[in-house]
Amino acid sequence: MKHLITPLFILASFILAGCGPSVPVWQPTTQFPLLNSDGSVSEKIENSISITGVPDNVEILVLNFFAPHCPPCIAELPELKEISKIIDSREKVAFYAIGSTLTSVNNPTPPSKEQIVKELLEFIELYKIDYPVYLAESNKLQDFGITGFPETIILYRNEERKWYIKRKYVSSINLGNVLDFIKL
Repeated sequence: MKHLITPLFILASFILAGCGPSVPVWQPTTQFPLLNSDGSVSEKIENSISITGVPDNVEILVLNFFAPHCPPCIAELPELKEISKIIDSREKVAFYAIGSTLTSVNNPTPPSKEQIVKELLEFIELYKIDYPVYLAESNKLQDFGITGFPETIILYRNEERKWYIKRKYVSSINLGNVLDFIKL
């Protein structure tokens, strides 16, 4: 019995001292500018989004990375529209749709900003997207570790107000995938 107490005491000491498993903090500083309906890209910092610039009251962040001409991205649109409406009604949750093109990921010659904007505008109009869309160029996708489309990342803020990844979907999502994570 004496031999069992010592290891348990040591284990308890590590846990109480904070040496137990920790959740990695995720703080990319990338800015994504807002794509305006007239085709312009807002250069104003207040019209951009970034992980570090999310309002203090937001505790859960849902980021959806998508591309036009991506069949799973098109398939998830009805669900994303519903998710956006639900999240808009909650003050502690935010939803950001971040668009690019299929050729923006892992391409030695990524598309121009103008090409991305053109494809996104056509997509937004064709599918009547009614939530804001932010622009992601190839290098900014790399900062977020995006490997394809669609990808949705659900982030939570910890006690120190730092973000960590709660869940990452590397496929299309549905309302059920997100609802369990946004209950507050």
